[in-house]
Amino acid sequence: MASILKVDDLRGNTAAGNITITSEGGSATQSLQQGLSKGFACVDNEVTTTISTESFNVASTTDNGTGDFSLSWSNSMNSTPYAFGQICHNNQGDAYARGVGVYSTASSQQTPNGMTTSSCRFRVFYASSSASAGNAQQAYNALTLHGDLA
Repeated sequence: MASILKVDDLRGNTAAGNITITSEGGSATQSLQQGLSKGFACVDNEVTTTISTESFNVASTTDNGTGDFSLSWSNSMNSTPYAFGQICHNNQGDAYARGVGVYSTASSQQTPNGMTTSSCRFRVFYASSSASAGNAQQAYNALTLHGDLA
């Protein structure tokens, strides 16, 4: 099946990825650079050294301990805080809820102290209705990075 792309106006610095598309009649514009994910990673933190099994804009991973890992960006973000989408898989077969969060030592921090423009530290955690909680080793942690690059 063929696809059709109708563009009335396409301009910008395509080498830098700054492309603006203007709709038919000029009533709306969209900056493609703003709408794209700036990075992603699928991280297995069950292994001795945290590895990223698939990634984009990730220079390195660091294993900081049980359920605790950091990602360094190949291309730094413009500022902090920036946004993430994240999910982890419960591969333990128990009833615990699991999640991935940005590392922070205080609940009042607008920008978590584990987040810099060049890296971010994460914790994989678990919790249950019985109030058990802690860090978790999970084989599948997927993260997407959103914001402006420097």
